[in-house]
Amino acid sequence: MAKHDQEFRDPIHNFVRATADEVKAINAMDQQLRRDAVQTIARQLTDRFGRENVQHRVIPPKQQHIDFPVLLDSREISTSIAESQIYADFKPATVGFVFISPERRKDAETWLKDNKKRILSEQMELDL
Repeated sequence: MAKHDQEFRDPIHNFVRATADEVKAINAMDQQLRRDAVQTIARQLTDRFGRENVQHRVIPPKQQHIDFPVLLDSREISTSIAESQIYADFKPATVGFVFISPERRKDAETWLKDNKKRILSEQMELDL
């Protein structure tokens, strides 16, 4: 049995343990493809396996201002944002989790492996 690396609070099962590989099922690369990756995957899994078997949670990014004083070689003081494009362009990450009931987990893993790429590459829906 695989070692459990992390434990998450799950609205269906209280606490769920997950290995690092399981945590990567929906990862940062997915969110680079689609900002709404967690919601999209959760919606597709819910359609396939039922609302009673799927829960998801998205934790929005905290507003972070990575702006601090910087002492320049000229002995002048500037700001980190003025001196570094990395700090100026910093975007906090959104974190999200999708939980599947244990009874449907194997089926969901197989289905997700076969369909995730297609789902995430579909055009984002517009709210009209």
